[in-house]
Amino acid sequence: MMWLICLGLSLVAWHSTHLINEGLYPDYDERLSDQMASQVRAILMVTWSVWLVWLFTRYKLLHFIFVFGVCLAFCWCVVRLQFMREVIAVLKL
Repeated sequence: MMWLICLGLSLVAWHSTHLINEGLYPDYDERLSDQMASQVRAILMVTWSVWLVWLFTRYKLLHFIFVFGVCLAFCWCVVRLQFMREVIAVLKL
């Protein structure tokens, strides 16, 4: 059941990277948004690679790294999207 939750969070985070890059909000810092989207995608790729290794080894540390990585990627996207929402509210765009 936990892997389904992680899969859902991963898909939301991956989709958020497209929203960040495709202009859900007016983008005033394009370089930063590209870097953040790339970081989230890299975190998710490494995290799911760790999950594949965990399937064969069953080390608890690898499972912790997997869950932590998915949560980190999801939180990183939420921070970015919320930050842009606040910027737009302050600038009244």
